[in-house]
Amino acid sequence: MRRMREAGDLAKSWWRRHILAGLLLYDTDWNWRVETKENGPSRCMADIGSHWCDMAEHVTGLRIASLCADLNTFHKTRKRPKGSIETFAGKSLRPEDYLETAR
Repeated sequence: MRRMREAGDLAKSWWRRHILAGLLLYDTDWNWRVETKENGPSRCMADIGSHWCDMAEHVTGLRIASLCADLNTFHKTRKRPKGSIETFAGKSLRPEDYLETAR
């Protein structure tokens, strides 16, 4: 895409990105991304959003001047495992295996 833009084959455009990921899909999914003390308040933007911003700047050759983001929390409560589990293994937890936490 960058080479296309440099060759004039890609028109100047307004970029819009929706980040939909399967990470933390279930209320039983738990990892460092939901731990504010581990990742800070920016969460999604600092995690996967930063990669999109880097790609947009690389392709366009421009610096991002402003950003508008609409962030939502889909699971108002999550089921934090009482012990260590692998990512995406949470859906197999039984009620006695987790603590319900408010987000």
